[in-house]
Amino acid sequence: MKRTLLILICLGFTVLANATPPQSRLAIHAGRQLPVLDSLVGLAGWAVVPNLLDKAGLKSLVVVGLSQRYQGGSVEFLVGGLFTQQEARPLVNVRSWYNWRWLHNYGELQWFPKQQSGLTTIWSDIPVRLNGNVLFKTGIEANYYFNPGKDSYELGPNLVVPLSGGVIFTVAHLKNNTGEWCTRIYTTINF
Repeated sequence: MKRTLLILICLGFTVLANATPPQSRLAIHAGRQLPVLDSLVGLAGWAVVPNLLDKAGLKSLVVVGLSQRYQGGSVEFLVGGLFTQQEARPLVNVRSWYNWRWLHNYGELQWFPKQQSGLTTIWSDIPVRLNGNVLFKTGIEANYYFNPGKDSYELGPNLVVPLSGGVIFTVAHLKNNTGEWCTRIYTTINF
């Protein structure tokens, strides 16, 4: 009940605080450890629809590769592409998580070799607990887009609500380098 209330508050905040339409992102993550090296090496994959509400047409990002677990975190080395109805853009993707005491950190690099462009993301959040359980996490998200002649960035707070069954709901309210605000709503499903 408390988490449902948090999600409704987040969505209400999105409607009230945002002049531009929100983006709704669906991400599906799967990972399996291989029975080698004490199960520290595994396979990982992501399927992401960057914006379900995009009127210009849906895109999908699909990457697969190897993962390496270590104490407190993991790193994934992935390849794949960003797909539209018109084109497929090859992509190299590195994603990393690290938990340090009460701080959860995430970093990502996406590189599109043909376009010589990409994205870096840094995300840190702190869990808020109730009776020993994580009720939600709050923190900051930063994205830097590097494109020939038109680099840009976004920066702002986020609220992460873990649900049952590996589902995570996140709302980030980001301001970009031109001063515009964007609200991004993530639904992540982990297998």
